[in-house]
Amino acid sequence: MTARPANAHQARLLKLLRDGGPNSRAQLGDQVDLSRSKLAVEVDRLLETGLVVADGLAASRGGRRSHNIRLNPGLRFLGVDIGATSVDVAVTNAELEILGHLNQPMDVREGPVAVFEQVLAMAAKLRASGLAEGYDGAGIGVPGPVRFPEGVPVAPPIMPGWDGFPVREALSQEL
Repeated sequence: MTARPANAHQARLLKLLRDGGPNSRAQLGDQVDLSRSKLAVEVDRLLETGLVVADGLAASRGGRRSHNIRLNPGLRFLGVDIGATSVDVAVTNAELEILGHLNQPMDVREGPVAVFEQVLAMAAKLRASGLAEGYDGAGIGVPGPVRFPEGVPVAPPIMPGWDGFPVREALSQEL
């Protein structure tokens, strides 16, 4: 699945479901500034993309019972933590529970190409173990300052060769 939220409203709804777990449409409506009809349209679009699924009936608040909505439990995310002396790669589900984790010693001073080769090999190993057919999203951390709009390290003191390296672009192209 490679679906993405189509707009800021959908992104906000996904964040609420990620952080708060399954919720009814009515409960989601209490947390966002959307009309009932606009909320219904955005939730329906998320259901169509497969990012969220229906999850049974919610408790009644008077009137017709609402359905709970939750993040699709089949979503898989890759988390990468590049440290000064090691690399950690993990696969999580939609609730960000770790399903699999690998750790490998690696000196960040070996440069971005060597480190990314290791990261991608570890991600492939986790995928091959059956934890994920693919990744629906990824997050990466590096041990230095980053210019977030571009996703590039900026003069990282312990990362020679990383200044201006397109970390986000490199990871997204490979995944």
